[in-house]
Amino acid sequence: MIQQLTQLVLTALVFAAAPATASTPNASAAIDAVYRALDLDRDRAISIPQVLDALGLRADIVSPRIMQILSLFDGDSDGQITRAEFVKGHEKFARQQTARVMGTDGDGNQKLSLKEYALGMPDPKGHKLKSGYTERQVAGFNAFDVDKDGFVTAAEVENHIVADMVDHYDGITLGHRLFALDADGNRALSVAELQRLYGAKAPSLAQAAKLLTKLGGKAGTLTRQRAIAGFERLSTTERDELKLRLDRREVSQQIAAAVQQLYAVSDVDGDAELTLAELASMYGQDALKEGQLQLILSFDANKDRRLNRAEILEGLRKFADARMVTRSMALDVNADGKLTMQEYALGFPDPKSPKNDDGYTKAQIAGFAANDVNGDDKVTRLELEVVASRNITMILRSTATAAAAFRFDANKDRVLNREEFKAAFAGWVKRQPATDLDGRYASWSSSIDKADALTWTELERALQRLMRDEPRAFDIVVALAK
Repeated sequence: MIQQLTQLVLTALVFAAAPATASTPNASAAIDAVYRALDLDRDRAISIPQVLDALGLRADIVSPRIMQILSLFDGDSDGQITRAEFVKGHEKFARQQTARVMGTDGDGNQKLSLKEYALGMPDPKGHKLKSGYTERQVAGFNAFDVDKDGFVTAAEVENHIVADMVDHYDGITLGHRLFALDADGNRALSVAELQRLYGAKAPSLAQAAKLLTKLGGKAGTLTRQRAIAGFERLSTTERDELKLRLDRREVSQQIAAAVQQLYAVSDVDGDAELTLAELASMYGQDALKEGQLQLILSFDANKDRRLNRAEILEGLRKFADARMVTRSMALDVNADGKLTMQEYALGFPDPKSPKNDDGYTKAQIAGFAANDVNGDDKVTRLELEVVASRNITMILRSTATAAAAFRFDANKDRVLNREEFKAAFAGWVKRQPATDLDGRYASWSSSIDKADALTWTELERALQRLMRDEPRAFDIVVALAK
């Protein structure tokens, strides 16, 4: 860990012909995200009350139409919606809505003209244009007619419905994340609660008040239902910033949890402090001799050679800011608060690697992309803070997990043989029976002269790859390493 630190839902189901936000939406990812948000108890099933709660709705006043739509998802009518039912429900809903829209195809040519579309979308109170159709009817038709050939096909309708779902699901997921700030549990957010996204300084109060108003809050409070609807009023830039602020807060919590896990496996005497001896025991005497513990010992604010959680968290915060964030933002030549690819590349030269037509190497492009969280071709301080915190979390969690695994190092030779490794990760197989521990061991150990020996460093790096490539498996492994 030390060396690496130094290197471093358903509102969419009420049909509305609003402009789609993506021509090829990642529907599967959106469905997974909202399902995870709804499945609060992680029992792999959600109930209709859970869905309504996520939308800020009450079961006793919700419309029969919404309840009818929700029933589509509970395939076996047992009151619980599994992920498979959730996916099938979306497919069924999209087909039903597509058939409903295409139902006015009078000439049976599998296409809707504007006239046919308007027959199925009456708008008697709308303002009529010279063409005889209302503004809403024309806007709805144009939203569906992606190829602009003057006709709407079933494929265009279904793609639009799915894209609209993705957009609304983004709002539901954001609402779930935002309402984690509801400290008093009154099902409404105050300005003071929203202020936690911005920090304790005075300007943050005004920023929080502005966000509350923008999302539709009234009388100084914001309900979940209003928030979900209000997200659509945010510009892309505003929505991206909100996501990043939520990311930063959530990753900070993950760091605190990772430090807690680190203490659980390293604090031998249980006094809530890590001593030099305990650190050396975890990392090995060689690390102590080589001075690799000096960084983490620099977190010792009161110089008592003991580290409590507060000292480690503050030390990590300062380290991330100084080494990862401030150093990178110093590359902002024009001082506009954003790094361009050109500015980033100047600070990370790669003279020995081949360059593309724009003059950048693969490593420079990959590094910039990793920090450009929202994909807008600019890197802000907020993005750097989020990425730095994620990297620290990954390192802490992999270190704590490695420490837990090395408790199975029976002969204390600082390597895990195959049997020790399999004993350490036996719980992984119980949770995921298809896991091939022998195969994992072979691929994770790169030792040539010790074919049956997995070192601490190899295990840490393998766990970090697992976190990147198989996050669900990584979560299982971490949860078991306690």
